[in-house]
Amino acid sequence: SSPSSSQIRSINSLSGKSSSREMHQRSVSAHNGMSSNSNEERKQKLRLELLAAKPLLPSTPISKQSYRVFKLHLHLCTELIYNFGDASESSEEKVAKRALLIGLVDYISKDGGAHVPEEIFSKIVKMISANLFRSLPPRPEDYTVELDDDDLKPEPCWPHIQVVYELLNRFILCSSVDARMAKKYVTQDFIRKLIGLFESDDIREREYLKNILHRIYAKFMVHRAFIRRCIKEMFLTVTYEKNASYNGLAEVLEILASIINGFALPLKKEHVDNLVNVLIPLHKVRGLEKFHRQLFFCVHHYVEKDKNSAVVLVNGIIKLWPINNSSKQVLLLQELEEIVDLTLNDQVFEYYMAPLITHLGKCLESPHFQVVERSLLFLQNTYVCKVVASKNGDLIVYLISKLKCVAAKHWNPLVTQMSLQALSFLQKLNELTGNCTELQEYSESRKSEREQRWIDIVKSVES
Repeated sequence: SSPSSSQIRSINSLSGKSSSREMHQRSVSAHNGMSSNSNEERKQKLRLELLAAKPLLPSTPISKQSYRVFKLHLHLCTELIYNFGDASESSEEKVAKRALLIGLVDYISKDGGAHVPEEIFSKIVKMISANLFRSLPPRPEDYTVELDDDDLKPEPCWPHIQVVYELLNRFILCSSVDARMAKKYVTQDFIRKLIGLFESDDIREREYLKNILHRIYAKFMVHRAFIRRCIKEMFLTVTYEKNASYNGLAEVLEILASIINGFALPLKKEHVDNLVNVLIPLHKVRGLEKFHRQLFFCVHHYVEKDKNSAVVLVNGIIKLWPINNSSKQVLLLQELEEIVDLTLNDQVFEYYMAPLITHLGKCLESPHFQVVERSLLFLQNTYVCKVVASKNGDLIVYLISKLKCVAAKHWNPLVTQMSLQALSFLQKLNELTGNCTELQEYSESRKSEREQRWIDIVKSVES
């Protein structure tokens, strides 16, 4: 049967929609092609401008003309980003761009940057972001924390981004960069991405990042709490995530040590919580030896600021003591010894003295000679032993019993000799302390007798 007129109209309508859709797709494709061609033409034009551009020199005077050239070079360095993985690709353009970047650093460094206006801040930050913020190469599957910095591959684009880092450094130091104005451009997102670059394998890049982040913290008070929060997140990630990178941890801890040194007293709850929940748990991380020196600086400043923090610190380290890692045990024994030196003459030492000496006695039972040796070196501090003996003689008796076992059973002759020396000293100290204790008890009993006799005389007189 022949189709009805309504069916014919429906078919024509569908075919019309289909044809219009096809025409729209063709127009979009043509527009994209034209856009792609125009974008390629624009890039080619910029490349030609880059090759023809003459970099600003240190001798270039500050003028309207040099300022226009400065803005043009900023634009070129923002738009033209190169792949440094292939050294042969666009090599001439890379050399030209690096020369322009050096010229930008020279320009911004003149007269302390007093001539750099606020209107250019956004362009400077945009150029820096375009060149620095990039995807870092993934970690190899066989990556281990035992790799030294010499074993890590240097960043292939370092000769280029080093100049960009220097430009950022000079920009932060500019006298015209007022923190109240510049905070609109140096944003929290910018800072977070900057901190993310600490995962770079190149130690030179991490050193630049350390200095720059420290200067941002000093200059931008509005961002200080945010930077501390980012540092805290970084440490927690390293502590609790299995495959976290240890890159940048030492550098960030150096920044934090300087921050802690500037804390006011009494310490805020936020700062105390960071010690308890962030810095102390870092002691259990598998790669502790890579950043222990910097971590110790941080806790050292805490104890210097507030002696009471030593109690939390010592108890926390003992709780997180590594059972099977002797190298970490030696590091932590050294740290405990330094903490004792800081607080020995304070009353706070009494609050952690017993658990510390008890733990030291357990370390003397270790089969690893370096752990026992480090513990014996701890006991060679005669002043510490005398203070312990004066406050709790039972702890000295406990150490004597442990040292007798070490001297009788340990396999290492050096450890045996050291233990005999420590044992001889503690036994003499215990005898002296015991005699002093007996004399003190006798003196106190005589005193109480005299007081009682005097009371009896007074009663007899009154009656």
